[in-house]
Amino acid sequence: MDVRFSLCCLLLSILASLRCFSVVYGDANLTKSSPTPINRDLYHSSSDLIEEIKSLVHRHPDKLMIETMKTANKGYEAEITVVTYCRSRKESDDRSKFRILLSFGQHGRELITTELALRILSILSEEQFLPKMNRATLDSILDKVIIKALFMPYDHKNVTPEGLTAHRVKLLLEELNKVHCHKRCMIGSGGGSVGYLAHGTATDYMYDIVKVPMAFTFEIYGDGTASPKDCFKMFNPFS
Repeated sequence: MDVRFSLCCLLLSILASLRCFSVVYGDANLTKSSPTPINRDLYHSSSDLIEEIKSLVHRHPDKLMIETMKTANKGYEAEITVVTYCRSRKESDDRSKFRILLSFGQHGRELITTELALRILSILSEEQFLPKMNRATLDSILDKVIIKALFMPYDHKNVTPEGLTAHRVKLLLEELNKVHCHKRCMIGSGGGSVGYLAHGTATDYMYDIVKVPMAFTFEIYGDGTASPKDCFKMFNPFS
């Protein structure tokens, strides 16, 4: 439990360290009908992001490896890039290792998640470092970041799983919400507790099919003042 909680804390700390992304609620120069332009100084295109990640892996073959997985079903094709981090890739016995799977970029409109993925890889490879800050500074930054919800399965249906495992997942989220989010976050099943079914099925697949015991969906940004027609501004800081 301590390892899993520490991972959640790390994600929050990394998010807080993205200090170039500030929370902005409007722009007097933008009309209600004009969508917010993507700031290319802050966000990569898909191809540029993949190239950045490939270069990072190439520079650190002792820690990182990359592979592309493809599949198809009934005319639908999917391709994902998977980067694996291990402190020492020379170790031969992987059975005892604690495995963590992080999925980014599930929704094309949420560019901030893939930027977070690149930042995490840069920190794990020690090309970048988390800024040193005290608890008060970290809390101040997190107060400015819109973190609305910490979800557990299920995301795609209006049901909350039962049993000991699901109970442990919820207890972990409650502790994370208390310690780091000051009870500001909505927690529980994305579909069953909140009734929001747009997250997709990735978390539920990991929980039900792959049998990942601790599966979560984190909402890291959302601008409630944005127009529903302005997808970029709704889900991404833009300055």
